[in-house]
Amino acid sequence: MSQHEFYQVTQIQPFDKVLCLSEKVFSYNDLLKKWNCSKGRYKDDSQRIQTFINFNKKAFDFMGIDASIEEENNISRLRIKTSNYTGAIPLLSPATGKPCGDLIVKPRYGENIADLVMSLKDIITPEYCPNLILCSEIVSNPPIYFECFNYLVKFQEAINCNWRKFTSVTEIQKRPSSSTNWGKYSVTSANPQRAFEYENRRNILSFSHEEWQYLTYVLKLAILEIEDSRTPFQLRSKYLESISKLNRYLNTHPHKEIKELFIHSSDPNTIKALKEIGNRILSVKTSILRAWRLDFADFFEKYIQYVFSQTCINIGATTYNNKRYSIHGNRPAWCLKYLEPDLLVRKGERIITIDAKYKAHMYNSAPSEVLKESFRNDLLQVIAYSAFTGENEKFVFLVYPDDKFTKREMNINSNLSSAGTKIMLIGVPVDFNKLTDTKSQLLELLKESFQLRSNGN
Repeated sequence: MSQHEFYQVTQIQPFDKVLCLSEKVFSYNDLLKKWNCSKGRYKDDSQRIQTFINFNKKAFDFMGIDASIEEENNISRLRIKTSNYTGAIPLLSPATGKPCGDLIVKPRYGENIADLVMSLKDIITPEYCPNLILCSEIVSNPPIYFECFNYLVKFQEAINCNWRKFTSVTEIQKRPSSSTNWGKYSVTSANPQRAFEYENRRNILSFSHEEWQYLTYVLKLAILEIEDSRTPFQLRSKYLESISKLNRYLNTHPHKEIKELFIHSSDPNTIKALKEIGNRILSVKTSILRAWRLDFADFFEKYIQYVFSQTCINIGATTYNNKRYSIHGNRPAWCLKYLEPDLLVRKGERIITIDAKYKAHMYNSAPSEVLKESFRNDLLQVIAYSAFTGENEKFVFLVYPDDKFTKREMNINSNLSSAGTKIMLIGVPVDFNKLTDTKSQLLELLKESFQLRSNGN
């Protein structure tokens, strides 16, 4: 049995489900059950755990997981510390080297991104590792319908760009040419009525060339995925008209099956973008499902940018996403090239500097040195970003996930000058059902913040 067939027919139970930005400890006995093996020939537990870590180093590195051995009272345990990535990776048993299940990493704060991602201007897409094959496509499947929605939109743009290429067609003509199929003519010419029928090939410019038929095939896959009952209806309902229109298009246009779309430098930009999305869909719809990850820190940053940009429209403020401050001069090789705040909000000459952090700070009430050090780094970073606003009184927002919209105001003042910084700690729920309330409360906060700045000038 080939490796391809092995992964295709086996549906192994998940190794475990963990949360991103968290830690979990596995006892040796728990690991033996997951590996489906006995203690065997290893002299000590830590030796086999280390073998497990070594076998799965590439998978752990892909998901940003720190795996280590923890010793307590001469008992060895496995500790894993997850990063900001969610997704799925396959893990190998140290006893056999064969798959023992997929490790599923879920969002830290219970977010359901199905209702959120489609609202963002910049869609977050999963990254795939082609060399890591998942054990089960049922429990480990990434949210591919996001890509399918994007494909529908981009495909309609591609239709309008009139992408034509030369394609070879066969026609029956009355005269021979340099491309006549003489072998076939020698057979058909035996019939006097077909003595002047020549099968000729010629090249014509066509909209329905082979590459377009490949793209149409991916369109068929995308629509089937969107119409699947597992795709949230709230998302699908926004595209019902487009789906109906494109289904009619499929009925009148041929398609050819393809496993990978090749991108050429000569392709129009719209076609290149369509092929990139199509390849991501094909990589999931094939029989081998690859390990994938989604950067939730990046997702949270773009979500906050979206919420602020929608809210600032109501007060006439302008937002700047990821604006860069270049660092010039005699920089050493290890020096940063620029500083990049997540978001700036400007109204007139007044600027609020905002940084979004996907951390659990707003969920913690008990103090700890680790928490203090993490917050210190966040605070110093956003204050450094605010140094370029040109005002004595700076205003900065630090935004973290929370169950509900919360705010805490703090102030930093200098005894040597009139300079100072107002700091607003904001907790924002990453929940589609709370989005309207979040925007409403954020609008009041922004009005208050700009008014406070006016009073201070």
